[in-house]
Amino acid sequence: MKKLMKKRKLILSVGAIVLLFAAGAILYGLKGMRRVEASEPESVYRVLPGDPEWEQLGSVEEKIRACSVDEEALRNLTDEELVQAVLDYPFLIDLFLADDPKVAVQSLRRNSDALKELLSRENAKDILMSWVNAQKAKGTDAISAKEAIRQDEVTLLLLHTEELRQALTQADLETLSEFSAGDSAVEN
Repeated sequence: MKKLMKKRKLILSVGAIVLLFAAGAILYGLKGMRRVEASEPESVYRVLPGDPEWEQLGSVEEKIRACSVDEEALRNLTDEELVQAVLDYPFLIDLFLADDPKVAVQSLRRNSDALKELLSRENAKDILMSWVNAQKAKGTDAISAKEAIRQDEVTLLLLHTEELRQALTQADLETLSEFSAGDSAVEN
């Protein structure tokens, strides 16, 4: 009887170990897949940097074309979703790479359908300032590097897109000065 009990325990133990290894193998296999966090909204772009398809696109022009979004789909986005689409645009980083952010904004205006849609809305400045104020309300104690970059991207868009800059009030400029991670980004 004792031998039978020992065999059962051994079989159960071996089975549990096999199940653990199988679960580990499955999780390891999923590790390479692109993951979207539950709090992260789905992107309007069908391909993004990090996707295998992105790497297969050859030229910058092909990547820009791959980031085109249907006008109707963009018109149906809420203001918050549209800001997210602008922030998700893979070439928004050009704001930091160009010698002159105004030149980068001009290029983004030509190439980013989401930015075109945002700027076509009468309240574009207010939409971006609402995003700024929502982010500011979250606090800055423990923001990630990605969040800090997004803050600076929005600040640069507001400051270097002519019609947005002209619509900024003194209070808006003060808010941006407090908000931007780049200390010298906002000059009154």
